[in-house]
Amino acid sequence: MHKSKYIFLAFLILLLTSCSKKEKELKTVSQIDSLNYKIVKFEKKWGNCSQFHDSCVTVKISYPFFLSDKFNIGADSANNYIHKEMFAGISKSKNVTNLNDLANIIIKERNNLIKKFSNYNIPWELIRNVKVIFNQNNILTLKILKFSFLGGAHPNTYNIFYNLNISTGKQISLIELIHPNSLRTITEKAEKIFRKLKHIGPNANLNNFHFWFKNDKFYLPDNFAITKTGLLFYYNPYEIAPYSEGPTSLLVPYKQIEGLINKRGLLSFLMK
Repeated sequence: MHKSKYIFLAFLILLLTSCSKKEKELKTVSQIDSLNYKIVKFEKKWGNCSQFHDSCVTVKISYPFFLSDKFNIGADSANNYIHKEMFAGISKSKNVTNLNDLANIIIKERNNLIKKFSNYNIPWELIRNVKVIFNQNNILTLKILKFSFLGGAHPNTYNIFYNLNISTGKQISLIELIHPNSLRTITEKAEKIFRKLKHIGPNANLNNFHFWFKNDKFYLPDNFAITKTGLLFYYNPYEIAPYSEGPTSLLVPYKQIEGLINKRGLLSFLMK
């Protein structure tokens, strides 16, 4: 009987220690974040959505809403940018300021189309999904997924990356992360990675492989993300190749550009 009590007590102590450890680990992870936020989700459907090819309109939106604390200017800048991107390309009216009105615009446009073509039964879908992919060391990086099928030959999918200095509330450019005059060197390193990724020889013309770089010269897009492992450059469909080629994601590891990073810039934590 006494032996059973000791075994139970030992188990209880082990359980409490384990729970305490897990709680500590969770706190450590949450403290890494520079900005606190909550996730906002919105979904609205209209029409007969029981089957894929019926007259259905779906609007699904998910994004982080950043809470004002010690980094008020950073939170405000992030929220303003997300709000702008939610409505970009959908409504030109300044009166549309909420997601329900946005969904109603899509539904109204589809109703107008059905009035002209009563047999039209292709579903429409709009998705806006914003994710936090980096949120530490005074840097916030967002990934904005924009998917839409509002008629046409095929759906359209775009990914936009946004890097923010949370102390100033200003967008981060690539130039301020690296040493002056080192953009050319980073571009050359990125081109080597690109050619390897696309199985293109070092001396071959890029545009002979279904790409359309201007003057057949490789360049880095303005669309890039600061990640934990490197700088991620992203080419959306139609940017450097036909739609059939899809997007191109190009990761340049920090290890390959360590000597080019500005030691006084926002990536200086990599040097520590």
